[in-house]
Amino acid sequence: MNAVNPPHRDLPTFVTAVERRAAQVVRNANLPRAQSEVLENCFGTPGPGEFIPHLMAPFYFLIRAHGTPVDSRCEALGTAFALVQRGVSLIDKVTDEELSETWAELGAAVALNSGLTLLVLGIDEVWAAETRNPDVANLRERLMQHLLCASSGQHRELTSRFRVLPTDERIAVSADKASECSLLIELAGICSEAAGASPGRSQLARYRAIGREIGILIQVFNDIADLLGPGSSDDLRTGTWNIPLTTLLNALEPAARARWERTLVRGQGAGKAVIEALYDQGVMASLARRVEQARVLVHEQSVLLPCGGPYLRLFTSWVDDLTSALLPCRAGEPAGVLTPQDALELSGLSDGDETIYRALCACRVGGHANVSTSSLSS
Repeated sequence: MNAVNPPHRDLPTFVTAVERRAAQVVRNANLPRAQSEVLENCFGTPGPGEFIPHLMAPFYFLIRAHGTPVDSRCEALGTAFALVQRGVSLIDKVTDEELSETWAELGAAVALNSGLTLLVLGIDEVWAAETRNPDVANLRERLMQHLLCASSGQHRELTSRFRVLPTDERIAVSADKASECSLLIELAGICSEAAGASPGRSQLARYRAIGREIGILIQVFNDIADLLGPGSSDDLRTGTWNIPLTTLLNALEPAARARWERTLVRGQGAGKAVIEALYDQGVMASLARRVEQARVLVHEQSVLLPCGGPYLRLFTSWVDDLTSALLPCRAGEPAGVLTPQDALELSGLSDGDETIYRALCACRVGGHANVSTSSLSS
């Protein structure tokens, strides 16, 4: 039990606390008021449908699965991660030329400066967390490793615009860009280790591997949403041959591939034709297989972690929800129906987390509890 505040008992209160604390870090930075207000607007209390897709969800579930109290130490690390992740995401949006309407109105220069400021504040929070918790594994080392990995992925993506990479290489680039997912899952293991759950340094590699697969899942869904969404595709506009486009181009014969490359470079009017080709050439089926591979890997690696119980099941259900939009019904998992195992698991959850679990049960067939993956990763 934390000496100041009791541990968080459910996901909504934890996510809300992290968002508020991040905004408070910005306010405490003594920035000019106008700048502070812009940065504070990067954080806020999520609405009822925004807790499950929040990146703090898997972090919270894994910590609870270790039997570790989600206390102020976990809240501090969650806040540091939130600041770093929002900063990196905003910088990526500038370099990818994918700013939201709000940031576009402020301008790319303001967005870039804001992203750098959030990143600096987040790094400072990591430094402070390490100082307060000398028994915690080297947080700065972990942070720098993942930031440099993300930077490498971003560099390779930017320098490969209008070029077709091998599909596995494109997936690796996207996974590196989403290295913050590996960092997040690793931080959950570190929090548990500091509290005495002792995953151990050798175990941290397994946490990183789980996070990397989650990053791939998120990148695949963001890429599909970019191409199939109601608006024009940012990736088509900027010549970023994302995972679905790369898979499509590599599946074609040389002559057809050359024609498609010319069409994609021109960009205009390509959107509808691309969507049709993704289905006609079996790309969506191929991506569904890769997504299922990632889902299974996460399940297999998760059962080897030094944790278990209802919160580990919540974590894997959260991952299943990410995959449910692409995957067909999995045998024996009726949508929205609680199995006897579910009923048993519910007995170990707080009231607030039981509500989350019931929502995730609905993802097993055709349903999808996450309202969007846009809040998950850049």
